Amino acid sequence: MSGAAHEIGGQVELSVDGSTIATLPRPKHTRPSVLSFSLPKAGSVLLESIMADLAHRAGLGYFSLETVLFERGIPVDDAPADASRLFFPHGYCYGGFRRLPSAYDIPILGDARKVLLIRDPRDMLVSLYYSITTSHRPPGTGAGQEALDRFERDRASVSRTPIDVFMKLRSERFSKLYLSYDRILDDPLLRVYRYEDVLYKKRDWVKNICDWFSWSVGKGARHEIADAYDQIPGSENPGQHVRRAHPGDYKEKLDDKTIAFLNELLAPILDRHGYER
Repeated sequence: MSGAAHEIGGQVELSVDGSTIATLPRPKHTRPSVLSFSLPKAGSVLLESIMADLAHRAGLGYFSLETVLFERGIPVDDAPADASRLFFPHGYCYGGFRRLPSAYDIPILGDARKVLLIRDPRDMLVSLYYSITTSHRPPGTGAGQEALDRFERDRASVSRTPIDVFMKLRSERFSKLYLSYDRILDDPLLRVYRYEDVLYKKRDWVKNICDWFSWSVGKGARHEIADAYDQIPGSENPGQHVRRAHPGDYKEKLDDKTIAFLNELLAPILDRHGYER
């Protein structure tokens, strides 16, 4: 795939193979742009929803290139390098990231305040298994038949695979996604949240995000946003995006040998972020 970005009439247009996939107006506000990162099945949709609503209340635009790529069926690794031109130093909250991108640079990465939402990688892998087999939606209508076929093949293959086997097949790839953030973990402009710590305290979490970014969002608006996404099922719902949410699901779904395997493989991640093994 080939891509290019051009500024036309005060907005940047990103095209891939001659087709425009994203258009971003130059910002109207001088408030500093911020970045919002997460990982697959780490509460990334929750974070994206909260950040989009908060950014709007704070007077910033919200933009997720990852969402645009998914809807078009373009793999993240195939994003054009020119995508870096979409990142303005002011006026936007950029979110939806499930890893630190390698196909393009984020020129504001070193200067912008940012948040990262993580989760116990063992629970993430279990959630991924059920997401692929039952709840994850296919790429959008712009994706094309090839991307849709790839999605269906993966779903069919994983559905035939026992969960403990799946853990061993996908865990190393998942570890690499997690470790992609290592180079920014010591950045003083980064605040890391653990899914397990904020799951049951969303009002406090939303306030902390606003304080971190110096966003003046009223208490009523903060509570409204936090409560809108305070969805924790009373029982397991395999076909829903929010299937279980509660921490420690891997202990119930995986056998002891698989847990021991994951504990060894994921030890650097578990130890760095304070997860017991």
